[in-house]
Amino acid sequence: MDTKMKAVRAGHKGAVTKLLKKFEEIQQSSEADYEEISTLLEVVTQKKRTLENINEKILEQTSDEDVAVEILESDEYMFNLEYKLRQITKLSKYIAKLPWKAEHPPLPTNKAVAFRRTESVIKRLRKEPKLLLKYGEIIDEQEKRGFIERVDNEEIKQNIKLHYIPHHPVKKDSVTTPIRIVYDCSCKQTPDSASLNDCLLNVPPKLNEVTAILLRFRLNKYAVSTDIEKAFLNVGLDIEDRDVTRFFWLSKPTDPNSD
Repeated sequence: MDTKMKAVRAGHKGAVTKLLKKFEEIQQSSEADYEEISTLLEVVTQKKRTLENINEKILEQTSDEDVAVEILESDEYMFNLEYKLRQITKLSKYIAKLPWKAEHPPLPTNKAVAFRRTESVIKRLRKEPKLLLKYGEIIDEQEKRGFIERVDNEEIKQNIKLHYIPHHPVKKDSVTTPIRIVYDCSCKQTPDSASLNDCLLNVPPKLNEVTAILLRFRLNKYAVSTDIEKAFLNVGLDIEDRDVTRFFWLSKPTDPNSD
């Protein structure tokens, strides 16, 4: 076993411990510094990649009788680090509240309607297995990146204000993204009940003036344009509003008996 490699790994783990301690201090702070959190996220993510590479090299040099112990120890550490990374990712997002009307009508749970429509979507997609698989992959990816989160049964029982939103696929003429998921916030439990959209203000989007953008674009000799990947999904929803944006999905959409 290369003890030098283990010493290098221990050094990186020590650096990660200091970074995570800094994150805990930020968590306890009354005001979040998004720039500081984003920098912290970037550094910890890079450390995670470095540790993964070191773990692979150490594993290659580990004797057969010690492999199981090495895998167990490294996997446990990396699992905990991944959990902390998800926490940092959530905190690094810009958080916004839903624009509720001052006196909005009662919002029903919509649970039964959303459940039936999700069943219908899955049944329809099972006729096209590739699309069903892609649909599930999109949701899995959103969960991994912290855009959505699972809710356990205990949380469902404890919450009071709940609302479920149906969703369905829209096909696209694209090789990389053949479908996109659309959420129906206009869905009503009954014809006389309110939808989520009925309870929210219809405010104009806060976008910069196009004329001003074009003028600034021509102001200097060089200009750079870019695109933020999944920009909309990178805006976090305030925790008080998350329970009105719940939806149903299966852990394994290809398995009819999946939860």
